[in-house]
Amino acid sequence: MVGRIEAFFKWFGRGRTKGLQATASRWLLLKSPENLKREQRLSLKTLLKINLKTVRAYLLKEELRKLWFHFSLTLAGSFLLDWCRAAKASRIEPLARVARTPAM
Repeated sequence: MVGRIEAFFKWFGRGRTKGLQATASRWLLLKSPENLKREQRLSLKTLLKINLKTVRAYLLKEELRKLWFHFSLTLAGSFLLDWCRAAKASRIEPLARVARTPAM
């Protein structure tokens, strides 16, 4: 059985440079799922299988996108508070830092 770290490096070692690979995977995670091409969707699926912390961050990012579809300020505020609680609980420091940032 191949461990997650070995699978990660095997996936990243597909003939491209490490820096380019890291950049490409970052854009896979930031890009809207509906805008991904078939090959990108498969790469994203593989990446998410490898790293559970990445999965949590990706799901929180996708959840936050729903904020813009609230028509009520009250519901949007409640949604944002819930998202901030989840981000803090995720133990992913960059997301927790954003969640602790005071609203203007």
